[in-house]
Amino acid sequence: MPEVVDIERYREICVGFTPGWVDLTEAITSLMKVVGGIPNLHGRIDDVEAGGDRVYARLTVTGTNTGRFFGAPPTGRGYKASKFDYARLEDGKITPDKFTNQRRGH
Repeated sequence: MPEVVDIERYREICVGFTPGWVDLTEAITSLMKVVGGIPNLHGRIDDVEAGGDRVYARLTVTGTNTGRFFGAPPTGRGYKASKFDYARLEDGKITPDKFTNQRRGH
């Protein structure tokens, strides 16, 4: 990962899953909680655009809640979220304060 992410400076906010801006270690911990609750989690890139030092992506994430999800018991129901992510690149690496995960569940 250090080839593409400035690990020392990385910051992310994932609305609904992180308590605000977090570093890479906390972001990975949060993602592991999501995967624990939705082990068949699948992300599909629907659209991606790049311009200058910025990259934008629109994604669809799906799965089934068969495990504990942030402390809540499994529901067995499907999960689908539309996401928009963007990042700023510096020296070929994702830099801080420019990466966000927005989600909208269905």
